[in-house]
Amino acid sequence: MIRADSLTYAYTITAAMVAIYMSTFELGLLILFPVILLTTGIVLQIYFNKKVQVDVDTDINDMKEIMFYSIICLAAITATSFFVSVLPQMVPKMQLTGFDTVLFGILMAVAEEQFFRGALLSFMLNFTIVPIAILGNAAVFMVYHLAVYGTNIATMAYVFAGGAIFAFVAYRTRRLSPCMTAHIINNILAVIV
Repeated sequence: MIRADSLTYAYTITAAMVAIYMSTFELGLLILFPVILLTTGIVLQIYFNKKVQVDVDTDINDMKEIMFYSIICLAAITATSFFVSVLPQMVPKMQLTGFDTVLFGILMAVAEEQFFRGALLSFMLNFTIVPIAILGNAAVFMVYHLAVYGTNIATMAYVFAGGAIFAFVAYRTRRLSPCMTAHIINNILAVIV
């Protein structure tokens, strides 16, 4: 299990403070995604760290309930797709400039590490062998970045390699802080350069 140390907590508190700071400007909607990612990562880590008993007995009534709620989910997703298609016209385009770009890079680095290494990698390590967990984590990290970088092969290879390195270091040290530190520095350098 990947654990949080005092440096991880400091980064997480810093990310929360950055989110609060950035939400006081017109950037509130822009930071919504990293805040959700950060919160989800923390909640999933708490959940995965508990000893959860898995119910393996599924009867016909369970299947009916699963199907019913699956249909409800699909209906809600369909309804949401309409709202999402209209949303870009309703919300003004927000741009990050100057120091806010650096702060956003810090927020994203901490949020991604909390989610991808803190929660997802810990989960994967419980269900598969280490090499598959590390490479699987890197693959999910890469697919997640398609939205940002598109399908540029060189960029995706870089993101995959970075994800694999972060996952290996998190596994090897059992800590998030080395990954967070490297990820923060990487994002700051990407903004500066």
